[in-house]
Amino acid sequence: MKIDCFSCTKMLYFAEKLLRDDYYTLPDINADFAKQFDMTVREIQDIQKQFEHDKLLVWEDVPTEIEGEYGDIKSEISYDALTVDRKKTEELIKYLKERYFLRKNPFISREAVASIVKQIKKLLDKDVLIKVVDAFSPGTVTWPVTSEKYTLIDLLFRCAYIKTRDKPIIAEGQPLSFVLAEFLSPIYYNIQNKKIAYQLFKYIDEIILTYANKKDYSDWIKEAKRYVIIKEQTLKEKQSLHKISLKSMQIDYDDERPVIKVGERNVALPPYKNEHYFCQAVFEYKSKEPISWDRIFDRMTGYSTVSGGKEPEPIRGNWQKVYDTMKRLNNRIKEVINTDDNLFSWREKMVIRNY
Repeated sequence: MKIDCFSCTKMLYFAEKLLRDDYYTLPDINADFAKQFDMTVREIQDIQKQFEHDKLLVWEDVPTEIEGEYGDIKSEISYDALTVDRKKTEELIKYLKERYFLRKNPFISREAVASIVKQIKKLLDKDVLIKVVDAFSPGTVTWPVTSEKYTLIDLLFRCAYIKTRDKPIIAEGQPLSFVLAEFLSPIYYNIQNKKIAYQLFKYIDEIILTYANKKDYSDWIKEAKRYVIIKEQTLKEKQSLHKISLKSMQIDYDDERPVIKVGERNVALPPYKNEHYFCQAVFEYKSKEPISWDRIFDRMTGYSTVSGGKEPEPIRGNWQKVYDTMKRLNNRIKEVINTDDNLFSWREKMVIRNY
């Protein structure tokens, strides 16, 4: 497999997302699919070719059943599709983390890194950006700042997997807490624009507070203190201050990606899984409007189609599936958005979208 210190984490991210979102076959690669990975179509296609070459993605005949008018199986056909070899994908993930001395989990997600990069590019000129990148580049690695193959997202996400500053040459980079702090150094700001550094700190701090664990957040604060004055607060106090109220946010649903959009943040859903079908059903109704569990169950399972138009039985095993899916979604939204609010509520076997 053709891998370098930048492509490894891009491939690692793609491989882990394939397994986490339970992909069996790879759909057609288009702009909407690429957005789910925060990559371009070209980037996904390059990874696909590499994964095909190494047999992580394999062309196979995939059978599918054609239903008749009354839900009976009319015929069966097959089609060529790229299937995911889960075992080989797991082996790749293990190899990359061992080969490049990477963390088990990144400092923050690639989506969070992409958000920070967007803000950095908004606040800093390109020449300043290049100087910052050069400052934390280890001597043995050339960071491709002007390369079309790699982006600043790739560079910083690579750093998100670095374990420690003790052995930066072996790890081929510096940890993300150190690297992000370098963007705050006063040597890149004059008297007229010194407020930009603190503005950038506040944005990065909110992202890391939301996505990182307690230890990683402490590491970030330790690095940032080298350049900015930070008011002493406990992590619990800061988390409380940064809690998001869903009531005050614009909330939308994008079925094509699919994501729940809360303000400028996206909560990704596994395509064509229960969470996806749950949201398809619920967002057809207005907020505060009760929705019977069986309507959502039917969307999740296709029950009325396969049972010849019958309504699902109101037994615990059926409505519990809807309830459990709702709980997973609420927990995921709380984790990603940093809120204590439930987007969905359960009342007398009815689902209500609260906002």
